Amino acid sequence: MYRLLIIFFLFLMVFHTEAQNSSKSDLKSKIENEENFKKKIGLILELSQQYTESDSASFFKQINYAYSISNSNNFIKGKAECEYGIGDFYYSKGKFDISNSHLLKAKDFFFKSNDKKRLADTYTLIG
Repeated sequence: MYRLLIIFFLFLMVFHTEAQNSSKSDLKSKIENEENFKKKIGLILELSQQYTESDSASFFKQINYAYSISNSNNFIKGKAECEYGIGDFYYSKGKFDISNSHLLKAKDFFFKSNDKKRLADTYTLIG
């Protein structure tokens, strides 16, 4: 019985990992083919979230990519989402000073873009 449970859990782990890799591949393909910069940024941010727990280097690579596209298109909401993502990342790691510095930047960008819901989300995370 014990061996059967171990095999079952190993199978689930392999299946879950394969599903995550497939999802990342799908997102990468969509990012490459997307021409609308706002949609592209959204996809990049979605991909970055899949790396938050497993691969911080890839997380930051995606966030920086989204930020550079936002910056080159003067897309304030995109910059805000990037800063929020970084702030949330550091918050989850318990690095609250670094988190707050990024969340305060996100707050300013959300205020400029008049996104009241995300502004409230940011205040909630700041505490």
